[in-house]
Amino acid sequence: MGRCRRAPCRQPTGARARTGGDLFGRGGARQRTAAGDPPRGGRRCLPHLQDRVRLRRGTRRVAGDPRCRGQVAARQPPSLGLGSRGGEMSACPTRRDAAYTVIELLIAVALLGILLTLVVPEMLRSIQDMKVTRSIADLRRIDFELRRYHDRNETWPDSLDDVDLGGMRDPWGHDYVYQVHRGAGWRGRARKDRFLVPLNSEYDLFSPGPNGEYRPPLNARPSRDDIVRAADGLFFGRARDF
Repeated sequence: MGRCRRAPCRQPTGARARTGGDLFGRGGARQRTAAGDPPRGGRRCLPHLQDRVRLRRGTRRVAGDPRCRGQVAARQPPSLGLGSRGGEMSACPTRRDAAYTVIELLIAVALLGILLTLVVPEMLRSIQDMKVTRSIADLRRIDFELRRYHDRNETWPDSLDDVDLGGMRDPWGHDYVYQVHRGAGWRGRARKDRFLVPLNSEYDLFSPGPNGEYRPPLNARPSRDDIVRAADGLFFGRARDF
C-alpha cells in the first residue's frame, strides 16, 4: 500500500527546509528517504511525532505530587493543536495551578459562610415558632381540662395534679405554671399586663418560656418570652404580643 516507514523519514534540510513546506510536505520540497529516492507510490512521509517533541527544561513541579515523578513537560507542534498553553503540555500541575486551587477553595468557604449566616438564623427562628405553637396547644388542652373539672366540682382545682396533668412540661423542658386566684394576696402573685392589671380573674396558666423565668408583670424582661393565657381564656400566645 506504499506505507512510509518511520526510520527513513527525515526532516528536510538546507534549501528544502526554506521552501515553507508544512508538516505533511505540501507546498515545499519533496522529502526523500535515506537513499535519496522519493517514497514508494509517490506518497509523502509524515514525520513521527516523537521526532518533533522537544523537552521543556526548567518546569517547576509541585512537591509531593505522585504524577510528577519521572515526568517532564513536553512542547508539541502548534500545527497539531497539542498542549494546554502555547503548544505546551505538562503531565503534572505547576505551582501556579495549585495556587488557583487554593484561591477557589477560599472563595467556596467564604460563600458557604455567607450562606450559613443567612440560613441558620431562619432555621432557629422556625424551630422556636414551632415550640411556641406546641406550647399554645398544650395550654389550650390544660385550660379545657380545668374547665371540665370546674363544671363537675363547681370549684377550680388546687393544682394540675387534680386533672392528671401535673407532670406536663413545655417544649423547653419547664413545668407549666398554674395559679388559682384564692386567698389573701392573690393579686400580688397574679400575672399583670403593662398597666399592672391582672390578666385573668379566676386563675393564671402559662409557660415560663425558653429562659424558664418569669415575673408577675408581662413587661418585665424575664417575662417577655413567656407563653400565657390572658383575658380569661380569650388570648393564648407570647407575653410580648398581648
